[in-house]
Amino acid sequence: MTPKKSFKINIARVAELVDALDLGSSGFGRGGSSPPSRTRREVGPAEILIDGYNLLGIYHSDLAAARRNLITLLSKYRAIRGHSITVVFDAYRGMDPKGRQMKEGGIRIIYTPAAKKADDVIKEIILREKRYFVVISSDRQVADFAWSKGCVPVRSEDFLKRLEEALRGEDREIPLYSHQPGKGKGVSHRLSKRQKAIVRTLNKL
Repeated sequence: MTPKKSFKINIARVAELVDALDLGSSGFGRGGSSPPSRTRREVGPAEILIDGYNLLGIYHSDLAAARRNLITLLSKYRAIRGHSITVVFDAYRGMDPKGRQMKEGGIRIIYTPAAKKADDVIKEIILREKRYFVVISSDRQVADFAWSKGCVPVRSEDFLKRLEEALRGEDREIPLYSHQPGKGKGVSHRLSKRQKAIVRTLNKL
């Protein structure tokens, strides 16, 4: 876990966005309806594995409330996009020393034992379940491990942007190229294989 202090502001902003949305009456939130179609491309559900405190940060006056808020946001995101989501929180500030696992709003939530970090449990899940996970963490060691096992890591801040867009009902596609500053509109450079994999993954989220 490498907590990000600035995410406290971002999570609060997304929470305000969710409160402003009437998910019970909007076009994509009516009971029994399927998630909105993504017209630009065919997208199947992803297996998302999240380092909870890396995304949320730990600098909150009420950390338990911040966790509940994040889980609520992820649950709404899951209802919109249809992805499978696991979020791992490590044993911070006196959580259950034995660890625990539960499901809430369709989200699998794992609290690690006191002796283990979320990073370690995430690696164990990747090894044990052998799925093609999208791993949400800005921790370099977690990202390197994910690549080594055929998974794709996505930085927490990049996932948070996609989460916000989904809650707004947006479906922005990221191009597989980027322009070089000062080189004119027609000049672009090729992305590396890993960069392309990340962009394709972000477009799936």
